[in-house]
Order: sequence, then structure tokens, then C-alpha cells
Amino acid sequence: MLLTNWLNTLTSKISKRRVFRSRDRRDIRKRWQSIIQNQISTTEALEDRTLLTTFFVDDDFTGTSDFSGTDTDPIAGDDQNAEFGFTAFTTIQQAVSAAVAGDTIIVAAGTYTEDVIVNTSVIIQGANAGIA
Repeated sequence: MLLTNWLNTLTSKISKRRVFRSRDRRDIRKRWQSIIQNQISTTEALEDRTLLTTFFVDDDFTGTSDFSGTDTDPIAGDDQNAEFGFTAFTTIQQAVSAAVAGDTIIVAAGTYTEDVIVNTSVIIQGANAGIA
């Protein structure tokens, strides 16, 4: 019933449109523009919905910059879709440089001869993480 009343009102206004002189139209347009300009925004600003990212480091990754394949996750042992140069790296420093605060870097077993500078709050897990 409420929907029907709303619909009738809408159709009656469409069919019975008033005719205005150009001066009246101009005044109505100016009033409408001032209303729109002074309107308070009712939208809510949402917080950043960035998801945490997991980066993979393996010293024997093979691939080029356009490689999009799978490699084994050293912790879970299953295949991960890792894109070389974006989420999969051959050095720990490359992964740390790409990571932001809260990200996880999973490092496969291997030999990494590098000095790593960690300047963000990231989690770095090795191949034997969680083993008692």
C-alpha cells in the first residue's frame, strides 16, 4: 500500500508538470544550486580496508618479472599463487622493502647471505617456525 501511494504520487507529478517562464526557471535553478552547494554531506568516511599480505622468499625461485605461477609454501607445504617481484622474492631484503606494517614474510629454507634492514613492523617466519 505504501509503495502504491508513492508510485501514484510520482506518476501524477510526471504527468502534471508545471510550465514556467524563463525568469521563473532561472530563479528556481539558482535556489536549487544554492541548496546543493550548502548541503551537508551525509556520507560516512570508511576506514582503510587494506588486507594484510603474505610475501614469500625462496633463494631458488625461478622466473622472470612476468612469471605468475606456484611455488611451495615452506610452512604449510602447499602451493601458493605467488607472483614473482610482487609477492615472491629471492632475497629477504626485497620482501622487507615491499612489505608494510603487519605483513608476513615467509622465508623458505636456504642460504641467504645478505644484511637485512627491517624498518617496519613485519612478521618474518622461517622454514622451521612453530616446530617444537
